[in-house]
Amino acid sequence: MKIKNIVFSFLSIILLAACGGGGGGGGSSGGGSTPSPTPAPTPAPTPAPVYDASVFVPEGQTETYVGFLFNKLIGYTGCLSSIKLNLTNTNGFLSATSLVANEWRYLGYFYDDDGNFATGLILGDNIITSEGDEPGTYYSIPLEDTTLNGISVNNRDINPYTYEAEDADDLEVFSADLYLDMSTSTTQYYCQPSLRMGLSALPSASRNSNDEVFVGTSEDASSYQFLYLVSEDYWNSGLNNLPSESDLFNVNYAGFEIYTSYMSNPNFILPPIGFMGTTNRIDSVNNASFAERETLVGGRRANSILIDNNATYSLQRFTKYLYTGEDWSSQRVFLKGYVDSDCFRSESSSNNCYFNDLDIFFFSPDKEGLIGFDLGGYNGSSETTFSRIYFKND
Repeated sequence: MKIKNIVFSFLSIILLAACGGGGGGGGSSGGGSTPSPTPAPTPAPTPAPVYDASVFVPEGQTETYVGFLFNKLIGYTGCLSSIKLNLTNTNGFLSATSLVANEWRYLGYFYDDDGNFATGLILGDNIITSEGDEPGTYYSIPLEDTTLNGISVNNRDINPYTYEAEDADDLEVFSADLYLDMSTSTTQYYCQPSLRMGLSALPSASRNSNDEVFVGTSEDASSYQFLYLVSEDYWNSGLNNLPSESDLFNVNYAGFEIYTSYMSNPNFILPPIGFMGTTNRIDSVNNASFAERETLVGGRRANSILIDNNATYSLQRFTKYLYTGEDWSSQRVFLKGYVDSDCFRSESSSNNCYFNDLDIFFFSPDKEGLIGFDLGGYNGSSETTFSRIYFKND
């Protein structure tokens, strides 16, 4: 099966050319013949679509894209923002006309007044809602007044809905670049930085669906960012079946690492190892610090698997659902990582519990896949990141 079809469930479309009406047969009647009717002209076939900005927003129209932005400065806790970005297709350029956010949460370890750890690694309280406003209220994020703000889709003379990718390298054709400057005349917000980001810009499964995706990361010497955007219609299609922790149980996942850079095509890497979440709850942890114990307790054991046959490769993985439980919140995200076996052995001075190799991920609106990023800068890891897309491998 083609990689494209495995990962993105692309559906082929068939362009039908209408056939003309049949010519009547001659016959004899009353010694004469009836002339055949003139055949109806054959309509011209519908032009095949090409990969350009109109795949995401029709020319001259405005559409809303919804998703997440994560920003982390080196040495600081990262912030996860829930956003809506209006994009207008102006002569093949997706102009960013407005940006709003309704949820800002720091992802990190929190401390008490004495400077001691008070929590494990968690999503904190929503900090964007002003006193007196309803939770979930959207606030405008001022953009710089420049025509440069927006997304440039890298046009390709291919039909995006029937394109056949033979390997991961062929997926690089679906790319775009984001330029987004926050207003310099107003307060600068940590959770909403200016962006220069290369994107993997994945078209929808068919011409008549709306599940297109922008996903990418950026980084410099002082910070990194992750961005995920889908059409509002696609986002809203999942509101009647929101993610839950149990959606992750006993499903094998394989996936791509996606490396993006501004003004460069993305690179897709397919690791041989995937994972499967289990129902095995972590109720106790030994040989650990307070923060390590608080992070792991309440999570679930997970297995790493070989993607070619789903055989168990290692039992040293865990997941934890970080959702805070507020009904209106869209940040129903998971933490995944490596956990050392000493965390589950008897207490001993020779044992040392630790976890690392952390990811954040969440379900697509239809729950057919997982999207996320490498959580660099936590638990001693380097301050860098890349995107991930997981798909069901059963």
